[in-house]
Amino acid sequence: MTSAAPLTVAYGTGYTPHEQTGPTGATDSVNVRVRAVQPAQPEVAAVATDAFLTAAGARPGQRVDAVFAGQNVPVRIVASVRALPTTAQGAAPGDSVDAAHDGGALLLDLRAANRFLQTRYGVGVAPTEWWLDTDAHRAGDVAAALRALPDVDAGQVLVRDEIAEQLRDDPFGAGPNAAFTA
Repeated sequence: MTSAAPLTVAYGTGYTPHEQTGPTGATDSVNVRVRAVQPAQPEVAAVATDAFLTAAGARPGQRVDAVFAGQNVPVRIVASVRALPTTAQGAAPGDSVDAAHDGGALLLDLRAANRFLQTRYGVGVAPTEWWLDTDAHRAGDVAAALRALPDVDAGQVLVRDEIAEQLRDDPFGAGPNAAFTA
C-alpha cells in the first residue's frame, strides 16, 4: 500500500460516557499511532585515532558510546589511525593542541549517526565541517565558490594545495619566524 497522506482510521463505538465529552458536548479525539516494523538499525561504524583508543581504553572491534545531541550513540570501532585531519597531530596549521589532554578523535558517518538518533530519540545533529574531494584542476574554483557563499566564513575554507604552497613559500611560518631575533 502506498499513499501520499498518513493512514487514518475512523472507529466509533456509538457510546460516549458523559465524562469523556468536551466542553462543547463533542467527544474528545483520540490519536493512535501505528508503526510498521522496521529492520534492525545497523551499527554506526567509526574510525578512531590511537589517542582516542588509549583514552577510552578501547581497541578496534569494540563498541563504545559516543555522545551526540546529549544522547548516547553506540559505535563500533572498525579501524584505527594515528591521526585525523584537523585533530591533534593532524590539526590545522596554527592550532595549539595540549597533548596531555588530547582524548583523540572518532570519525564516523554523520548520516548513520543521525539515523540512529532520529530513530531512537527523535533528534539529529548538523555537520560542523565538510571534507570535499574535488577534481585536481577544479579545487581552486570550488574553494572560490564556497568562499563566496554569504553564510560561509571564507577563512574557514581550507585547501590542501594552498596550505602546501604557503608552507613551501615560507617553511618557517609566521609563528616560528617571529621567535627569531635580529
